[in-house]
Amino acid sequence: MKILTLFMPFSANRTAPFTTFKMRFLLCFALIFGNVRGVTFARCSSVPTSPQIDSTRDGFGRAKVGMYFKKNWDFRNAIIGLNARWSAKNSQTLILPKKIRHYKPVFEDSFNVWNADIWSKGQPWGRFHPDNVHQFYGDPQVFVGNGCLHLLNEPIPTPVVLESQPLNEQERMKRAQIETNAILPNLVKTGWVDAQGRIVASSQSNIDEASAIASQTQSQNSEFKPAILIPYSIGLANTFHSKNFTYGFFAIRSKNPSGPATWPAWWLTGRNNWPPEIDIFEMYGGATGKQVHTQTMTIHTGKVETHTKQMMMKKFRLSEDTDTAFHVYACLWTPKRIEFYTDNVRVKSVKLNKWMRQYYREPMYLILNNALENKYLPNLVESGNHTSDFQVDWVQVYQAIPQSTP
Repeated sequence: MKILTLFMPFSANRTAPFTTFKMRFLLCFALIFGNVRGVTFARCSSVPTSPQIDSTRDGFGRAKVGMYFKKNWDFRNAIIGLNARWSAKNSQTLILPKKIRHYKPVFEDSFNVWNADIWSKGQPWGRFHPDNVHQFYGDPQVFVGNGCLHLLNEPIPTPVVLESQPLNEQERMKRAQIETNAILPNLVKTGWVDAQGRIVASSQSNIDEASAIASQTQSQNSEFKPAILIPYSIGLANTFHSKNFTYGFFAIRSKNPSGPATWPAWWLTGRNNWPPEIDIFEMYGGATGKQVHTQTMTIHTGKVETHTKQMMMKKFRLSEDTDTAFHVYACLWTPKRIEFYTDNVRVKSVKLNKWMRQYYREPMYLILNNALENKYLPNLVESGNHTSDFQVDWVQVYQAIPQSTP
């Protein structure tokens, strides 16, 4: 209401303040974005001010304005993208950008064998997410063969006994089962498992209904326990326990899966906190699978708890053979900028403002996974529910090694 009065006609007394439209506009802009530039205005004492929740809000207003322009008016990346389309590409070997030719290799895996000292299967925090009960991070879906790391996703159900999970996660799993079955009826079934964890029966009922049925027959089958049958098993490998890096150049050479609902990803995430997270690529198959050749790159900042969570997302359309040929996907992470490279050509670049940098000063570990996007699972089933294979030829990491003084 106060802002609207700025534009109301003034009386003939021209000594009133802010009489010109320009001055009124500038004051309106200052009232809206005053906190962006560190300017504060006196407020009515009867209106309490909100205390800062924590340090993540310091400078957030200004940073949010800057990120808006980075997302919507990013002329720099438009030029980078045009140059990338006409640049010579190399999908066979890795060539370091000229500005980091002094970087040295600090990690490499060519996947001649599975190295359990380096890689772990599944997420460090568990084998499934309670809000995504359509996929389970399975061991058999991660293996090395023919000189490549293979990450599968396939329709193999895995039972998870509900009572073995924390109470708060049980409720999330129940809700996720109902939501997923609303997308595709009876996809996430309820089953009964024996003491060895083997599925002995299944039902199309949701878990609460199945538990009621089980309680009625408890005397006859006291050893059976109701479980949610997670319908898909997917491959995920990470270096959480072995390799963590702060800044560097991160690259893989891979042939990506295709088809509806496919969602392979090559990314880094925080060893001690979240964020940071850099998604070097996510390829979304969508409803038809035709979008799988679009590389989606994302930088995550902020916190849900402080209402500052933000995503800086960039996209680049690649050649139509990412699922039939190997390509090189890389990221250069420095204290002030994150750049993305495909087939040794820079395709996108994001400058980190001061507020964003606070999330990118700590170590991150590597993750490779072949996930599924649940809202397109009906399309996957209609297409034949085929197993897909995310193949990684090698992983390489380079960092600036300080020169030793003589």
